[in-house]
Amino acid sequence: MTLKIANVSCQVDGITLLKGVSFEAAAGSLVGIIGPNGSGKTTLLRAIAGELNPVEGEISYANVNMHKLTLAQRAQWVAVLPQEANLSFPFSAAEVVAMGRIPHVKAAHRGQIVADVLEEMQLGELQDRVYTTLSGGEKQRVQIGRVLCQIWDMQERALLLLDEPTTALDLAHQLALFKTIRRLTDGGTSAVVVLHDINLALRYCDKLVLIAEGHLMSFGGPREVLQSTQLQEAFGINLSVHETDDLGSPFIVVRD
Repeated sequence: MTLKIANVSCQVDGITLLKGVSFEAAAGSLVGIIGPNGSGKTTLLRAIAGELNPVEGEISYANVNMHKLTLAQRAQWVAVLPQEANLSFPFSAAEVVAMGRIPHVKAAHRGQIVADVLEEMQLGELQDRVYTTLSGGEKQRVQIGRVLCQIWDMQERALLLLDEPTTALDLAHQLALFKTIRRLTDGGTSAVVVLHDINLALRYCDKLVLIAEGHLMSFGGPREVLQSTQLQEAFGINLSVHETDDLGSPFIVVRD
């Protein structure tokens, strides 16, 4: 179930947003995509999801070319959380989560899967609430629940793609989400997550992709990628990486 990105370039409206990006991630990996705004992070995630066709290169998962799959085939085992998921109809939170089972209409245990995901995302008290009445953070947790519901019973082959999933989440729910993702990857799910919190990336990701201006600056383990000089070049700010025995992982300090 290796994810392979081979010399991928992407354009939108004739503008090149990614150029010659290549890396591989083993099954069960949590890969974080980091970089400044407009660097190509979401473009790369859309290309991996099969939503955007590369003008060059190839993307495959489990030796299957992602762009040769039909939409129905991708929906069976690729779950995608976009940056924005607007929904204006008065569905309950539980009904929105259950939408993740639509690609598996013939599958058994639908009710139990929805119940398990509601519990995992701590949505039990919100399940009967109308989605449009929820706070921003609550809506985000419901949308994450919908995505998890899509692949909950097929974790060994699933590909989970999340674009800035911690948006609107408080600190406790950010940590809870990444613990959930780690449990899924320990079970065989492959996950790719766009995120801005580099400290979360250090703590939870197996591999990191650092992108700037559409180019891959670095790919590897968090300590390999998150070097002060590389980060300063990518983000254009003064920062430093510190090691600490107390936290068990390095942390980033931004300086004026």
